[in-house]
Amino acid sequence: MGDLNERLREQLERMVAQLEVSETRKGKVFQSTIDNIGNLIDLLGATNYTNDPQLALAEAKLRASLYGASKDDLVKNPDYREATRKSVEEAIAALPGLDM
Repeated sequence: MGDLNERLREQLERMVAQLEVSETRKGKVFQSTIDNIGNLIDLLGATNYTNDPQLALAEAKLRASLYGASKDDLVKNPDYREATRKSVEEAIAALPGLDM
């Protein structure tokens, strides 16, 4: 499970960086990052053999934060982009052992 957690963390951190906007930089959003995270979330749920409630909650937060997210929506709508970035950061914090 450690490898899955690390892969998920890397993808989530990548997404946060892609969604970040500052005066000097705007990250480029890739649909493949969104898709990869979705696949890893599926694996996270499938490997929760002990039905750990904290892990289940983290999975639910991740699904909610990315539900319906698309590259086009994130690029075109700055408010949605920022809300998604914050939501992903909160979901990372909820993951056991994966705090940023």
